Amino acid sequence: MKEKINKEKVAGAVVLYNSPLETIDNISTYIDQVEKLYVVDNSVKPNAKLVETLKSYSKIHYHSLNGNDGIATALNWAANQAISDNFSVLLTMDDDTQIPVGCIQQMLDFWSQYPANIGILSGIHHIKPDTAPFRKLLYTLTSGNLLSLSAYSATGPFRDDFFIDHVDHEYGIRLNQNGYVVIELPNIRFNHRLGTTDTLKVGGRIISTYGSHSPLRLYYFARNGVYMARQYFSSQPMLSWMVAEELAKRCVKAMFLQSDTKVRMRMLLVGVKDGWVGRLGKYNSSKRN
Repeated sequence: MKEKINKEKVAGAVVLYNSPLETIDNISTYIDQVEKLYVVDNSVKPNAKLVETLKSYSKIHYHSLNGNDGIATALNWAANQAISDNFSVLLTMDDDTQIPVGCIQQMLDFWSQYPANIGILSGIHHIKPDTAPFRKLLYTLTSGNLLSLSAYSATGPFRDDFFIDHVDHEYGIRLNQNGYVVIELPNIRFNHRLGTTDTLKVGGRIISTYGSHSPLRLYYFARNGVYMARQYFSSQPMLSWMVAEELAKRCVKAMFLQSDTKVRMRMLLVGVKDGWVGRLGKYNSSKRN
């Protein structure tokens, strides 16, 4: 018989990384929708004012990792803590995401009626609303998810050795392979701040705007993407095409539209090489050949 999941069985987790005090505004949109909120801080130097404010909330359990151990490690800490505290579902959030009032209960109502085993239930981010009541996906973004903790226990943890980038993609694929579904509800829309953007000017006119990441983030994107594409090639061949297409876009941006071209291209190429040979974990420039 399918377990009924109510609000009292839902905890939340938000991962901080050099987060500003305004993060409290985002947290305020969902703290009343969960029973407990685990705040996992990946900052090398936590924001003292933010930490002080967070600790004033009775629902918040603040935990610092004493450095940046990556998004996967932070999520795994929160998931294991939630399991120890007897929660059934974990809401996973980025520090820059807001959610609508009452959406957790709305998602739980859908969950209780869906016949298959849900691994992740999510809303949508920055795309046009769909008329369909729901969509089955291979994967979705980490932020704004309701993660089944029984599915987490059966599927295993997020990959710590990915550190960041493609952590959510790889986990969604693994959930699907273990008999769980990843569901998106198009009628629930989250407010998720876009990352850093650059603008391209020609003749004084802005003709393009595009996302921009540091060279180190390009490394992780390339490395984990290539590794994941190789690992799941037989079961998900289209994934390789997606990774190749996205890598090509980032190469074009690095060569023609961004500064520090040589550094960016080098990190992309090193990432591809490391991903191909399976050299994972946190990048350490001092140990490079």
